[in-house]
Amino acid sequence: MVNVTRRAALGALLLSFNLLACTTSPDDPGDDLGANRRHWQSQRIADYQVQFRMSCFCVPDVIAPVVLQVRGGAIVSVTRVSDGVAVPPSRWKGIYYTVDQMFALIADAQARGADEIRVSYDAVLRYPTTVFIDQSVQLADEELRVEMSGLTPVR
Repeated sequence: MVNVTRRAALGALLLSFNLLACTTSPDDPGDDLGANRRHWQSQRIADYQVQFRMSCFCVPDVIAPVVLQVRGGAIVSVTRVSDGVAVPPSRWKGIYYTVDQMFALIADAQARGADEIRVSYDAVLRYPTTVFIDQSVQLADEELRVEMSGLTPVR
């Protein structure tokens, strides 16, 4: 009986440590999609540039880091970081995403009940910096990982 009581106490203690580790401070963007999306939208940043990288089982051109130029909330140019070559607009759809499109992608994955969704947000601007979505652990090679960094508003 003593072993059961000690195990229960140990379990409760470990659970409380885990709960403390999961709490976020007001300065921590945490993982709340709605709050981060509202914060991003409240800044009204429609013109910006951001480095973007998709990781997938795709051709090398698709996974090469690029700089997206966004004006009025829409992508207007995509340039490869490695050589400065522009990616033609015909190759943008479904590969490159604005910040607002990333929020929509995350919300859609949540609504569809993706098996795993991990998102990190920029601590100041609150845009998604790393997004990992696994729609189904039953299928191979359908995971999506996107990284965005260095977002700079253009005034």
